Amino acid sequence: MGISERKEREKQRRNNDIIDAAERVFFSKGINDTTMDDIAKEAELSKGTLYLYFKNKVDLIFAAKLRGYSILKSMFEEVLASKDTGLNKVLALGYTYYNFIKNYKNYYSIFVYCNSIDVTLREASNYKQEVQACNDILISNLSKVVSEGIDDGSIGKDKEPEKTAIILSAMFLGTVENLLRMESSTTAAHFYDRFTTEELIASTEKMIKDSLCS
Repeated sequence: MGISERKEREKQRRNNDIIDAAERVFFSKGINDTTMDDIAKEAELSKGTLYLYFKNKVDLIFAAKLRGYSILKSMFEEVLASKDTGLNKVLALGYTYYNFIKNYKNYYSIFVYCNSIDVTLREASNYKQEVQACNDILISNLSKVVSEGIDDGSIGKDKEPEKTAIILSAMFLGTVENLLRMESSTTAAHFYDRFTTEELIASTEKMIKDSLCS
């Protein structure tokens, strides 16, 4: 291994160590309350060294988001690789997104937080393009499997893939957030008590099937 390769590998290792440290602080202290000083201390680096790798906290937030995105992307790829119908893949993507949010709540909290970051800061980030791809992952994959469903006959031929994907994405997000709120809250509205998670998921699945097959 040459000197340049060794230096690059060391740089990447240090980069990952810093993201590890940032995640520990974000997840324990909260993103809003975390400072670059906190992250430098957790990473056992001087603040000046930290800024050599990440120019601000926004870049570190986005770097952590991309780790969550990588996990979600792998989960979605399993669905896309299956030999099932397009309709069943639509439903599987919904279940997969629900399981991701349920099992990786810390990363989902970063996903949500990123929506509140100032546009100027987002545009100036070194991670701008990667983050945009992350933001589009659910809709782009839904659009793909809706097209498959139209081709294999499991979804009505009158459906427009992109428009349908946007509507489905909104349904999934709203349903998942409400299910998680119902499961975790002790003060949820009384109508949540009338249904189990399984019942609501089954009803959502039926509504999607009815709307896509008609």
